[in-house]
Amino acid sequence: MRRHRHTFDKQSLGTENNNRLNPSEKRELKIAEIKMALYVANHSSIKSVDHLGEVLKQHGKGSQLEKVRLHRTKASKLILNVVAPEMLIELIKDIGDQDYSVILDESTDVSTVKYMAEFFSKVGLNLDKLVGIGTDGASNMCGVKHSLFTLIKKDYPKVQLMKCSCHSLSLCASKTSDELPASVDFLLKETHTVLKEVTDLNIAFQKANADITKLYTDLRILLLSVARRIFKPIYLKSIPPKTASTAMIHQADIAADIAAQRAISKANCDFDNSLLPLDSVDFGYKFTMYLTKSTISSENLQTVKVRSRSYMLKLCEELVKRFPDNISVLTNIRYFTLRLCMDQTSNVSVECLPWDLAGKHTPQDAGRDAIERQWRNLRTMRISEICDNVDENISTIDFWIAVNKIENSNGSKRFKDLAAFALRALSLPTSNADVERVFSVMALIKTKCRNRMLIDMLVSLMRIRIHMRVFKLCCKNYMPTDDMVKRFTSQLYESQKVTKKLDEDDNNDNMASDNLITTMNLLEYSEDNDDKDDIDDIYD
Repeated sequence: MRRHRHTFDKQSLGTENNNRLNPSEKRELKIAEIKMALYVANHSSIKSVDHLGEVLKQHGKGSQLEKVRLHRTKASKLILNVVAPEMLIELIKDIGDQDYSVILDESTDVSTVKYMAEFFSKVGLNLDKLVGIGTDGASNMCGVKHSLFTLIKKDYPKVQLMKCSCHSLSLCASKTSDELPASVDFLLKETHTVLKEVTDLNIAFQKANADITKLYTDLRILLLSVARRIFKPIYLKSIPPKTASTAMIHQADIAADIAAQRAISKANCDFDNSLLPLDSVDFGYKFTMYLTKSTISSENLQTVKVRSRSYMLKLCEELVKRFPDNISVLTNIRYFTLRLCMDQTSNVSVECLPWDLAGKHTPQDAGRDAIERQWRNLRTMRISEICDNVDENISTIDFWIAVNKIENSNGSKRFKDLAAFALRALSLPTSNADVERVFSVMALIKTKCRNRMLIDMLVSLMRIRIHMRVFKLCCKNYMPTDDMVKRFTSQLYESQKVTKKLDEDDNNDNMASDNLITTMNLLEYSEDNDDKDDIDDIYD
């Protein structure tokens, strides 16, 4: 009864003070408390708001801060039921009816497909607009049999699989290190150059603003540059058939992985060996200069050269093994760049475009004809005619956004189909680096001191922090949206989880552990309801 007495006193005092607030003051108070909850979600533990709110009340007399009554219960409910849901809705609205891709990390849960389907259905994303799935290469994500990708591929055959190139390049560097001898230090003079190229390309894939039109071309160049140092040139030629079209001849040099795979398969043959003699292998300038200055026996020199060539051969094997299966489609995305698209002197055929990424909204008859017509019309224009702000330094995505805005004399978009095709292709993910960064955010939030945090709160805090970081916002300059203010009512205290838990446990009386958890949740929920009286009369 003592605790309820304090509750009644608080409720009557709150009702008396808050009846004096006009609608404008109520809105300002809501915004202030939402921003305080946002600050807590980004920078501190939720429990600390119990002290923060009291300090602000003491030193904010005569201002709106004097009316602030924010404790951990209200702050938690604001994070769970107001801020985080509205940020998710804002993201879904931003996608709208446009094409999109998803990035997933491996999971040991056998029911991942079911939860993915429930999530897409819940947020209202159209799977027909799904362009690609980015994964780290785990078998349950992209395996040949009964993986997430194969199940989606059955219903949506145009979906592309994007294996994380960062993981692949890291594995390539790790596997090739097995070829290094344990006690030969100066061999690193040669391997440093190759490892640096792999590392630099890995870092390029990890960047948030990575250019997909260049990355896979750089990956092909890396493979060819290493392969041409150890293989005979005749084994690296991709010879198209005599009946090949112009597009196929242009694609001949792109099939670097096929040519390198053929050369690797004959690397250890007794006859028709594809490897260059040791004296003809390009070991690099620094390697050669170091050998001229060192006193090394001919036997050891031969061993070093064999090891170095084996190292580069192993790197080629690992690169070919982890090359994307759809590399020809990915490399064709480069034709959407400003340099190739608007170069009127080059003879880039429309057949070179990545048609596998066209999607269902561009059927093979009318849709393709419209894209081909718009492609030819676009190549007759000058860069200055597209937009005043367009120059040669513009990014590929910004270029196609500007192209999409071009209108004809009737006021309709002139390159609507072509721009949608290009933007769809450019939405493919390049790596899983963003998902790995999410795990870093999770590790910072759920620590050993906060190990009792439930999954809903963890997801909400992660969504808020990532949203603020991606859009480069801070709790100081962030302005809550009107929808957030509308959500801020006494209904945010309604806990469906506790009610659902009670209904489930009524049918499982024999499970003592579940009953214990339910009791603890109810006790905590009962204590938290003391703070509910702070807003019942203000925000209804």
